[in-house]
Amino acid sequence: MKLLGAGTALTATTGSAFAQSPQSDTTPVRPGFGYADLSRRDPPVEPDHEVVLTVRAPSETFTQGEWFFDPTGLYIQPGETVRFTVQREIHTVSSYHPVFGYKLRTPRAEPVISSPVLWPQTYFLYTFEHEGVYDLMCLPHEFLGMVMRIVCGAATGPGTEPITPPEELDGATLYPPTDLGASVLRAPALDPERIVEVGRVAWDDIAPEFKVGAQTGGGH
Repeated sequence: MKLLGAGTALTATTGSAFAQSPQSDTTPVRPGFGYADLSRRDPPVEPDHEVVLTVRAPSETFTQGEWFFDPTGLYIQPGETVRFTVQREIHTVSSYHPVFGYKLRTPRAEPVISSPVLWPQTYFLYTFEHEGVYDLMCLPHEFLGMVMRIVCGAATGPGTEPITPPEELDGATLYPPTDLGASVLRAPALDPERIVEVGRVAWDDIAPEFKVGAQTGGGH
């Protein structure tokens, strides 16, 4: 299992992953940290969009089940807030970032996005301030294809670039999206310009061949 991220140090005992911050009364949804509520309370701000993190049971086609964000592609405007709600199992909302050993696939001005571990019926709020493409994943389930793409304002930035092999940077190896995560992000349904055009891409809109089978990206 991959590292679960900086945000995991904040546990369910805090009630909210933002509860101990002195800024919580004025800026509840912080850059990078977002706002994660682990006690099923109402959100401090009204989200503009909702994404559900869920799992379907194994089937003949999907022998390991289906682990996904729905919608898997989403178009939003800068300054809008997305609520990521966990329906089944436990997950994270994490960006492709060198902090996690990955090549950057979010706008360069954006801090690393790292939710704590989210339990069923809890949620994570994040306000997307910078224009560009955001490729996100559940860190422990990326290899099962649990990734998504948000386009904020316009399809620009590192997230528009092709998925390429690992590379060395300052003595460290940075990896691209891996395994089924890479395959899902390569699906034509998740082309950034198509997301801009249609607004939302459901998991079921993605062709099955991109969600099963091929191991791509090299793994790490």
